[in-house]
Amino acid sequence: DVTRWSFGYRQAFTNARILRVFIYIFLISLFYHGVQQWLAVYFSRKFLFEQFTISLLITLTSLSGIFGEVIGGFCSDSLGRVKTTNLGIVVMIISVAAVLMRLPLFVLGILMLAWGFGWTLNHAGVSTILTDLPSEHIHESASLNSSVRFISGGLGAALGGYLMQFNIHLGFVVFGTCLFILLLATKPLIEKV
Repeated sequence: DVTRWSFGYRQAFTNARILRVFIYIFLISLFYHGVQQWLAVYFSRKFLFEQFTISLLITLTSLSGIFGEVIGGFCSDSLGRVKTTNLGIVVMIISVAAVLMRLPLFVLGILMLAWGFGWTLNHAGVSTILTDLPSEHIHESASLNSSVRFISGGLGAALGGYLMQFNIHLGFVVFGTCLFILLLATKPLIEKV
């Protein structure tokens, strides 16, 4: 009944399952954007790449998302939502660790594809977890997914800027470590959903 349809964000957050999932979404987006928004600066400083090369590398992270979302949806249905979510975060951790090494441009391109693929694999897993949340809050969950990601993404970019001004390598190490800790926190946050 469309006439009775309404949003109750406050009531949604009183549900512990919903709150845990959105804490996870907030953190994964914060850590992802903490790295993503500073990759171009990193490539410029460490590798001294030209703007065109940097743009191509960053574009690869977006292009891999096309495949990551499709494969992520398939994996969520076949492997399970939590396994898909964890697989995505593992690919992200490996990518951010490897990018700290002095690697040829071709390998960096593969790493950027992997980084973007891991993010979208994780995104697809978490997004399908939202469909398992209580049906009375499904509208709030769908709406909050994007808004929480945008807010935490902006905070991640700002936090990344703060860390990167001290030491750009340290910033990536901190965010990579945070991703690993979040991987360990998967069970209490989203596996119980």
